[in-house]
Amino acid sequence: MSLVSNAAEFVYISTESFTDHDFSKFLMKTGLKGIDIRILTGATSMDFTDRMQKMFRELLAQDSLIRTVTEDIHAKLVITDKHLAVTSGNLALRHFVWVKWG
Repeated sequence: MSLVSNAAEFVYISTESFTDHDFSKFLMKTGLKGIDIRILTGATSMDFTDRMQKMFRELLAQDSLIRTVTEDIHAKLVITDKHLAVTSGNLALRHFVWVKWG
């Protein structure tokens, strides 16, 4: 996801639920480059609360900031020092389309 990997200073994310382990690992790799990672998300998931809590602990261990809310948030956006993306798709790698031309 070039939007995140091209960030030089920060990546701020707002998402309804944060359940994609691959996306979490991707953010952890991004954070290791000194990029400030901040996430605003719902506190629970119907099916994946345990997975979310594990990912939160891993990200927090790398100094990412995570704020959870109990109210419904449906905002799905990524803000970096270079770009802003607003989407209707959940923020998970499986929802991003990877296209290679040529």
